[in-house]
Amino acid sequence: MNQTQSQAAATLAVVDACWNRIGVAGDRSCPELSKYHHCRNCPVYSIAARSFFDRSPPDGYRDEAARRYAATIEAEDSEKESVLVFRLGAERLALPLAAIDEVSEPRPVHTIPRRTSSVLRGLTNLRGQLLLCVSLHNLIQAAEAGDDGSAGSIDVMRKRSRGVERSGVQPASKERFVVLRRGDDRWVFRADHVVGIDYISRLDYLAAPATSSDAKSSFCRSVFLREATTIGRLDEDRILDALAEIRHE
Repeated sequence: MNQTQSQAAATLAVVDACWNRIGVAGDRSCPELSKYHHCRNCPVYSIAARSFFDRSPPDGYRDEAARRYAATIEAEDSEKESVLVFRLGAERLALPLAAIDEVSEPRPVHTIPRRTSSVLRGLTNLRGQLLLCVSLHNLIQAAEAGDDGSAGSIDVMRKRSRGVERSGVQPASKERFVVLRRGDDRWVFRADHVVGIDYISRLDYLAAPATSSDAKSSFCRSVFLREATTIGRLDEDRILDALAEIRHE
């Protein structure tokens, strides 16, 4: 018996539990039974119950409860991961928030002479800082998306943009720049649409399908399901390692 149980037993010891002797749990000889029919309707029973719950908490009760509550919160937090869910073409993907520096509106991208490639697109100015902009689409070989979210060719997208210029109408864009960060290194990539933040239990992650012909599989750590949709949890370290190699080419 611990200290809390001992003090609760001491409180009960000073209460005359008459219901156990002459009440419904005893020999039923209490004269008040004819009036109240059951001990729970009797004021003596109510006063005894009130005195039990109104007693002062045992020594150390608050500290013990705080420790247990904090341990529960810590255990729950350690089993979940916060991720940013976004779309590249028809693919829904996710990266941990710990690797995301910020999400912003798209900015103009300026090519770098003799350095621009299918992955390294150029430089962009974000909050007064020049950052390297990359194509995550091309790095993991995810198809580009059209305005309706379906995969489309670059030529089709250019034709659509020329149509916008002629009409003077600017459609609402769902594209966003996402800034990846590891230490002092920051990279920007364009997401076709940022879905939002999700909290994933580590028990909900499933092994990513191993398909050697699929470049995404080499950058995908695991997958999880949301509303019957499979979302690939990308491996931020593999992506950043690949980008670091491109920088030094």
